[in-house]
Amino acid sequence: MEGKHSPDGQSDDQYENERQREKEDFFETVAEEATREFLGEDPVDGLLLGGTTVTIEEFRDGGYLDYRLEERTVGGTFTVEYASEQGLRELVERAEPHLEPEQQVPREVLDRFYGELESDGEVVYGHEDVAEALTYGAVETALVSEALSAEAIAEIEEQTADIDGEYVLISTDFEDGERFYEAFDGVGALLRYPIE
Repeated sequence: MEGKHSPDGQSDDQYENERQREKEDFFETVAEEATREFLGEDPVDGLLLGGTTVTIEEFRDGGYLDYRLEERTVGGTFTVEYASEQGLRELVERAEPHLEPEQQVPREVLDRFYGELESDGEVVYGHEDVAEALTYGAVETALVSEALSAEAIAEIEEQTADIDGEYVLISTDFEDGERFYEAFDGVGALLRYPIE
């Protein structure tokens, strides 16, 4: 009886062995990139691991990740359906209950911003209106998207500090954060009092 072969002439065992080698090479590449990106000059405080159920468990249990990053993983592993930007958003949403309170602050402030906006509360958005509110000293909390230039972010941070306001950097790694950048030019503010 002949053994089973794939269309290119490989036996099933050879094919599975080749797939396993490719997967291990991929895991090693991911681990190397993670080490380079997250353990450089400014190492991360926490790391989220996500992927399809089988894949992420194989990666975690295979010992690919640098031990220093393993020690910084937050909440174990998280199953996500997509290997794309949508998957990253899904990962952050699923991991949210495991994040430290200070990591959740930007979302809470952004939720408040959207809530005030819907109820015609004391908010402004866009570069001109936020700059005007800063001039009047009316800004309680400035919201700035991380997608803006470093110069723009630094300028708003400094102006907010000058009037004893709070400053929050909003990530674009989740849907509401990306919407904030696209719909409001990445700048908004919760006000202490209304300005005309």
